[in-house]
Parts: sequence; C-alpha cells; structure tokens
Amino acid sequence: MAAACDWAGNTVARSAGDGKWPAAAFLSAADEVAEIIRRLAVEDVAALPLLSRATCRDLVLAAGQLTFRRASPIVGSPGRLVRQDFDLTVDFPPESPYRHLATALDALLAEACASLDPPAVDPTIGFHLNDLILQRYPAGSEGITPHRDHVNYKGLVAVVPLSGSGAFYICADRAGNGRREVPAPVGSLVLMRAPGYRCDRPRPFHCVSNIGAERYSFGLRYDVTRETCEMAAV
Repeated sequence: MAAACDWAGNTVARSAGDGKWPAAAFLSAADEVAEIIRRLAVEDVAALPLLSRATCRDLVLAAGQLTFRRASPIVGSPGRLVRQDFDLTVDFPPESPYRHLATALDALLAEACASLDPPAVDPTIGFHLNDLILQRYPAGSEGITPHRDHVNYKGLVAVVPLSGSGAFYICADRAGNGRREVPAPVGSLVLMRAPGYRCDRPRPFHCVSNIGAERYSFGLRYDVTRETCEMAAV
C-alpha cells in the first residue's frame, strides 16, 4: 500500500478501494492499467474499459445534484488560444460518488505504477489525483479545440467519458494537423502523458468534437502547485 493524502489533506494508506467504491466495480485490473501506462512511452494516449454502462448512468444521475457554470469560451494567449463550448463543475460534496471514484482510481493507478520496473512515472513527484473536473458538452457543442494540458499537471492525465457521443482526437499541433481519433467509448479510462512521465516525447495536443448527444466527461489530474488535496478549476 502506498501513502497518499485524502480529500481533506490527511495522510492515508491507499488500498484498492475506499469501501464506498469497491475495486470490483472496475472492469480492468491493475496489471492491465499498467500495460497502457507503459504504452504511453511510444503512444500519446491509451485507453481501456473502466466502468460499466450502468455505473456511468448512475454517475450522470448524480451530476444532476451538482452546480455547473459555463466555461470561458476562449482561453489562452495570442497564438495559443483554445475555444471551449461546455459547462463544468469542480465542486463535489464530501459524499459525492465522484470523490469516491477518484479515490479508488487513484489507488488503482498507484498499484499499476508500482508494478512497473523501471518506473514509468517519476516516483519523486508524488503523483496522486488532486484536481477533478466534470465537463458537460451539450448536443451540437463545438467541444474544445486542440490544446495541451498545463505544465503544472504532472505524471498522468485521466479522462473518463460517462455519456453521450463525441470524438476524442490526438493532434500533431495546435492547428489540428495529423488529427487521429482515439477509440474511447463511454466508461473508458483514457490516459495521457504529462511532465514527470519518463520519456522524451512532449505532452500531446488533443481535442474533443462531433458532440452528437449530451456528453459528460470526468477529468482527473495531479496539480503539483496544490499543497492540499482540494479541487480546483482546470
């Protein structure tokens, strides 16, 4: 078991689940997750099944109890602008199933990373999921244009699509050249490299588009600028 901090900032022992989200609820085991983490050394993104359709439906129903706000339509600096067309929330009550899912997924990733020799993620960075966001893309949304996640996010970036339809793409650059769709159906765990992943390849450009039906997507990251396990906007 690895030490981590819980959402209150207390040091706790990681296990396969927190008692409120059993490890058995996951469709893939730690060794399978370890394999896709290993693949990130040569691939920009990798995915595998994580949650059942029924579990995803329950999470979407729970999202009805959350308060969303509109994302800024344009973020970034000149020459690096990103267009966004979705609602978001980063506010999750203490007993939210999203918090319990994050705790269990953090433990699953810790177990997977610990099994890799040599390590894929630099063990000195203290990787743990401390930044959560739930995004809601309405049908017909333009999604989000090609971008890279902030350099403050380290190790691994995780995304779990929970409902709807849409396409997740990896791109060669901010213009969207070389766009390649990554198969990631509802319930998938999508992982991308971030600084602290041990390889020389840069963080990948990616985007979401073709939203045909309302799409919920849960993002989980490690923000090294945060001294506690509180959640902040992405």
